[in-house]
Amino acid sequence: MSTAAVVKNARFVGQEHQGCDAMLIEGGKIRALAKTSDIDALSGGTCEVIDMAGAFIVPGFIDTHTHFLHTGLHMTMVSLVAAKSIDEMITILREEEGETAEWKKGFGFDESLFSEGRRPTRHDLDKAEATRPLVIFRRDYHSCVVNTAALKSLSLPEAIASHAVSEGIFAGKANDWIRQVLSKSTGDRERREACMKAAALALSRGVTTVHALEGGSLFTTEDLEFFIEGGLPLGPRVVLYPQITDIRWVKERGLPRIGGCLLVDGSFGSWTAALSEPYQDRADTAGILYFDDGALFSFVERAHSEGLQISLHAIGDRAIRQAVDAYERALARHPAADHRHRIEHCELPSVSDIERIAKLGIALGVQPAFESLWGGEGKMYHRRLGLRRMRRTNPLRELQEAGIVMGGGSDSDVTPLDPFLGIEAAATHPTKPSRLTVSEGLELYTGNAAFLSRGEGSPGRLAEGMAADFTVLSMNPLQTPGGELGRIRILKTFVGGECLFEGADTPGAKNIR
Repeated sequence: MSTAAVVKNARFVGQEHQGCDAMLIEGGKIRALAKTSDIDALSGGTCEVIDMAGAFIVPGFIDTHTHFLHTGLHMTMVSLVAAKSIDEMITILREEEGETAEWKKGFGFDESLFSEGRRPTRHDLDKAEATRPLVIFRRDYHSCVVNTAALKSLSLPEAIASHAVSEGIFAGKANDWIRQVLSKSTGDRERREACMKAAALALSRGVTTVHALEGGSLFTTEDLEFFIEGGLPLGPRVVLYPQITDIRWVKERGLPRIGGCLLVDGSFGSWTAALSEPYQDRADTAGILYFDDGALFSFVERAHSEGLQISLHAIGDRAIRQAVDAYERALARHPAADHRHRIEHCELPSVSDIERIAKLGIALGVQPAFESLWGGEGKMYHRRLGLRRMRRTNPLRELQEAGIVMGGGSDSDVTPLDPFLGIEAAATHPTKPSRLTVSEGLELYTGNAAFLSRGEGSPGRLAEGMAADFTVLSMNPLQTPGGELGRIRILKTFVGGECLFEGADTPGAKNIR
């Protein structure tokens, strides 16, 4: 596209744009939003014209929680997301080779969906691959399973061996260790190819900015260096969250934030989310806190005093309380009016902690699509937590009414990188009092999401002077029932005024990438 262009015959979604059907773009930014006649007068009639043929325009979507590089890497692995039994999983692994050589890798299994009602073991995986090392990752990243060949090839440190299960199931620190081992074998060429895959996927879903939560215990510092050194291809804007506790490393590189999936606890699916009461289906455990109070409080206070925005992963009520305690202590010692510290997931907050989160001005990175996967009676949350606690998971309406700013994310590749899945899940939450409207769900992935990163990346709204990041839709989401949002097609995605994705069924479509 030339440096100036006029978008015509568009329908802009939202009350603030009533009467507008055209937009003037100059230098990658929006110069004006108005009626066609007014835009023509401003442009002088010499600009490139982009005819939207009556399609609907919304601000470019922002996904506030992706593991962007590994979303691309997982696209090279054998997908186990569709498996509904261990036998079906074994069949998929036998039939699909994946794109890796030394190790065979699978991703996305969820034993809560298996007819056998249990996790797979190394003996199950041996039926799929007897000689080559094989690893399969649970959908939530927090545990994995290896076959016997892989177990024999690994030199487990003594500290890790005590956490590893003889059946080949790795959780907690053992899972972190094996992910580090495998991540370190990834080269920059693989990383670049993976990012290209992830970028194309994001653009096809209308996403113009991703918050990339990279590095840390589940990944590797080499991933962070790759992003900092500019290894990304043309695509969505990237806001980097280094998932480490090394404040000096972050400051030396001039980064404004630290954390992301910096694990305060684990996940419900792996029985590692930290609860105040034991699990319903495993009375012997109430999950894991990955930090003791002293270590977490010290890190948060130091990072906060250095002016860094902090983000912590906390799912269970006990972990959420510890994270809020850490923020509360740091803010009491070093008051700051607009810190925008975050908690990722925040799935089972207590009523008292919701009040504290609101009072402290903590923002939340939420993943509504988790409810469509695991929420509701008879599903995983119900089995793990029981009915009472299940009805308290992801209380989006309660959080919003408390005045807490929430930004929507996918936790890709845990759930697909697709904002409409999250918007639909927020509008159809299985616990009716927790539902949001479609308009409120849309705000999770636009204006609210931009707030969570201090506006870095896409602006989250369409206005004069803002970056021309926008998504073109086949239908108006505000006039579409919550359960039918999946019918909406992404026609085009613009970043900085450049069309980087155009759907194959869009009139006049061409191969943008």
